[in-house]
Amino acid sequence: MSPSGDRLLTVGHDQDGLAVHRVADGSVVAGLDADVLPPHPAVGEGTTDDEAQAFFDHEGGFVDENVLVVGTVESDAEFGTGRHWLVDAVHVRLIDRIAYPFEVTGLPRALGDGTWYTASPVDHALHVWAP
Repeated sequence: MSPSGDRLLTVGHDQDGLAVHRVADGSVVAGLDADVLPPHPAVGEGTTDDEAQAFFDHEGGFVDENVLVVGTVESDAEFGTGRHWLVDAVHVRLIDRIAYPFEVTGLPRALGDGTWYTASPVDHALHVWAP
């Protein structure tokens, strides 16, 4: 849910697209296909296009009214560390891959106040991030 409660983010069952819906009537405001995502940087030769295609994780959310944070952790796992992405929540367009100052594992979880967090399984820490 967006912080205002007006919009809702969904991920398709097959994880190949995101959609932002108006809560009032359930209509899709805009969507984003996973085919706009570049393959993981560690994808090697001999990997088929289907194997290299990133897909969205089922978790993601509104960082604030205008920005989403989503991951491709599950599809990236075979090739290395999962990636996180910022998405324009108004037009539902990819902004950019998030570059963290150190390796981050797991899924990003939006807080709706302009931040999101990741959990570190190694040192049991929560890291709070902002764009």
